[in-house]
Amino acid sequence: MERILQFTKIPSEAPLVIENCRPSNGRIDFDNLHVQYTLTLPMFLKSITYTFLGEKKIGVVGRTGSGKSTLIQALF
Repeated sequence: MERILQFTKIPSEAPLVIENCRPSNGRIDFDNLHVQYTLTLPMFLKSITYTFLGEKKIGVVGRTGSGKSTLIQALF
């Protein structure tokens, strides 16, 4: 019990402040994106064309192995 009371006397940490680091404008264009893991494998993503507008949140959803992570990695 004494140990629990010691924890209650620990000063609070400063509140977490998250800076707004998202671009205020801009966009990302995928124009006929193709992704192939190796030259011996077929194209994994084919003919992906999409415009991601600035100031928007999007979700990438799909089944396991459908290419969600690969699509996001194509940004980098």
